[in-house]
Amino acid sequence: MHIFISYARNDKDEPWFQALITQMKSLDIPYWMDTKDIPGGRNFSDEINTAIKQASVYVLVLSPSFMASDYIKINELPCIKEYKDQRIIYPILGIDCAYKTKYEWLAALQLGDAKPLQTLTTDLNTRLKEIATELSQYMQNANQPAALPDRTASNDCRQMLSRNLLPYMPDRSELIQEMSLALLNFKKNQAGKPLVWIIHGNDNQCHYDLMDCIEGCYWERFLYPTSKDKPGLLRYRFRNSLPYQYETNQWRDLVAMELKHKFDIQKEAPEDVFDAINRRCDKASPVMLYDVVDTDQWQKHGIQTVCQRFIDFWNQWPGMCCQNPLIVCLLVRYKSFPVSLWQRLFRSRKKDPNLEFKETILTLKNREACCVFPELPDISKKDTEDWYHNYKNYIDPYCSGKNVSQCIEDIFGDANQKFPMQSLAREIEQKYLI
Repeated sequence: MHIFISYARNDKDEPWFQALITQMKSLDIPYWMDTKDIPGGRNFSDEINTAIKQASVYVLVLSPSFMASDYIKINELPCIKEYKDQRIIYPILGIDCAYKTKYEWLAALQLGDAKPLQTLTTDLNTRLKEIATELSQYMQNANQPAALPDRTASNDCRQMLSRNLLPYMPDRSELIQEMSLALLNFKKNQAGKPLVWIIHGNDNQCHYDLMDCIEGCYWERFLYPTSKDKPGLLRYRFRNSLPYQYETNQWRDLVAMELKHKFDIQKEAPEDVFDAINRRCDKASPVMLYDVVDTDQWQKHGIQTVCQRFIDFWNQWPGMCCQNPLIVCLLVRYKSFPVSLWQRLFRSRKKDPNLEFKETILTLKNREACCVFPELPDISKKDTEDWYHNYKNYIDPYCSGKNVSQCIEDIFGDANQKFPMQSLAREIEQKYLI
């Protein structure tokens, strides 16, 4: 993981730009620039696209030359914008320019001290130290491994965690990092709408157990740390999560009715109910509404139609000015769709609903406050070895002296073999954890 620096070549030799790079180097911040990181003979555009995808933070060095660059406009900014709800975008005003006029989505991002670096003299070094310190903190948060809860809890609590959570934690670090970056972005930019998270994978990836891990292990320790006197994540199963047969306005009333009872709100009008939830997020704690839905449910009512209604609704949510986020999390399970004899005989070209869903949600990535996370993968031997290495001190006490490394060898055998989370967790839980 690194910081991707998007800049204009005309600014590279400016004293303030060189001073910025020096400050980043002084804190050992990993950063990527085309002029230093593309080897000779490589495809320029492919290397830049790969670097953007692999970055945790995007630094945009704004200037008139940046605004005038066709390459930045056509190739870099569209890719960066695609990840704007999953990564940190950190604009720096190098030279004063009309960036708010040309790129409206950049206008909503916090610039910190909005004075152009070019105009600073005695204060330049202080400002650059502040920038480098913030970027260093973002990278530390992005690269920090997800931590398990303290072992100072009671034996009963530790036993419960070992049995119910530990087996479902291999190879979820990428997802947790993506969530962490989305939440950091929320804190930095104070997004005015609920965060919509879409997590998807086949029905053997243990979606419900993943939610238990997020609430029980990752949330306060890694994703959204809070002081001890404040409650952590308030998580609720949301039964009316999708507007299947209903138009947006009809669905709005159903959602308001469910939330009114779930949150014990003494209001009737949908707008009053939604405002009450916003106030709770502002004064109390983060709220997550979640549901697990199967692709065959979406198929019956039209995947694109349901997605459009869903996004429209949450984009119309009353404006939020909250310290804590309201997260709407959909966990989508890909179901198997058997091919009938008729379809095999006549080679029907009916579209695979799972593929149609994947294609549809890709179009949501550019929507405001909608995070489409990578598909939940099967677990490899290396993923499991990394899990054991990272959490060895937590795992060993529950293994009755068994050689876990050898156990992993026994499970996989072939180094290239992969298991769905459900199968791997069952092996770990039943055979190796007491």
